[in-house]
Amino acid sequence: MGGALGFLGSSLAASVLYRFELASSLTVLLASVALGAIATAASRRFADSASSDEDLGLGFLVGSVGIALAVVSVPFSNIGAAVAEGASYRAYFSADLMTHLSVTAELQKGTYPLENPFYRGGALGYYWLFFTFPASFGSWSTNQHALILTYVASGALFSGLLYVTARRLSLSPFRAFAGSCVMLGAVSYEGVVAAVRSEPWTDVNEDALARWVFELVSLDGLHRSLLYTPQHLFSYSLLLILIWMLARGEPSSVKSALVVGVLLGGMAGTSIVTAMLAGPWFIFVLWLRRAEVPFLPTAAAATTTSLVMLSWFFALGFFGDAGGALTFRLPKLLEVPSILFLDAGVVVILVLWRKRPRLSLDVELVVLALWAFACVLFVDLEGYEGVWMAWRAGSVFLVALGLVAIRELRPRHAFVIVPALLTLALDVFNASDISNRRMSPG
Repeated sequence: MGGALGFLGSSLAASVLYRFELASSLTVLLASVALGAIATAASRRFADSASSDEDLGLGFLVGSVGIALAVVSVPFSNIGAAVAEGASYRAYFSADLMTHLSVTAELQKGTYPLENPFYRGGALGYYWLFFTFPASFGSWSTNQHALILTYVASGALFSGLLYVTARRLSLSPFRAFAGSCVMLGAVSYEGVVAAVRSEPWTDVNEDALARWVFELVSLDGLHRSLLYTPQHLFSYSLLLILIWMLARGEPSSVKSALVVGVLLGGMAGTSIVTAMLAGPWFIFVLWLRRAEVPFLPTAAAATTTSLVMLSWFFALGFFGDAGGALTFRLPKLLEVPSILFLDAGVVVILVLWRKRPRLSLDVELVVLALWAFACVLFVDLEGYEGVWMAWRAGSVFLVALGLVAIRELRPRHAFVIVPALLTLALDVFNASDISNRRMSPG
């Protein structure tokens, strides 16, 4: 929790420095050190009495982080690899890494407002909050190295928080580790479908198979965020901290509700769909617990804090031209079974298989999953139809429902889980394959 709040605080401080054209590697470093100390102190306020290394299961925690690092190790080592024609970049990375390189380069100019490097004369309407930190230190090495290290750190943070949150939900260390592995890489059956099709599976983006092959809305597996979208993954890390707090009875006071507001504001600054889903859900959970928690003061504290941060992001121009406007859509008939049993088949089957929920938080997480699922089906963003909302809300769906699904993992569930590993295997292979220059179907 301290690491996430520290990075968020450093990024917020850097955004202020950039706004007033005072940002440099030194000033961002000094702000990071100061705010890191504050974040560490804040994390101790919520420290769990059962969070010692022995109770936490430090070895399994390290293993969970190791799984995330193993997923990205080969693809990341091949980025920009030397080939006869020059430097090779797998097509998977072009839309994300190249965008992030452009954003960091724009930040390094030190001028405000940031200019959109893709549309001359326009402001940069993008989630550049997350990239202030690598932009500040890219000059010490290269922007690509700074970004890749940030990608790795974001993945390690998310996988570690995923394990800790599972432990907070009363899972044993081994089951929390196994559950984290399932959520990170064994959710979708699209790899199975890709493997049996007549087209070469090496040319297909497996985790979006329903979109490219069947022309249906599809989800984006969490392992894809490990590889390509660290800013969105960081917002899911903040969501995990919110779930962790709710699991231990927080917020119990206005002071802890302020931390929730910071988390929601951080989600808005790194991936606004996460905040759009988590904010109303948090208020709903708070209302359900109104007999135990003073509803109005805590709700007002969290809401006000998050809105103040959101106002700052609007002032910085984060949402200027990016994403367009929300629109409503009617889903195709086959999208419901495709999403539930192809894109998210493992977690859905495990939830249906398990016994009645034992914790009230299980029910609350199912509510969040249903809320996210409804947005996947019925909400879109103009100009990004079938992609942006579905992928971002779909990841929230996988996080929420996945934490419920893994609560009662048993060895007998292996025959449901193992086939889904093919999606991860094919995605990692394709992301690493710099020799393939063919166009993807669709």
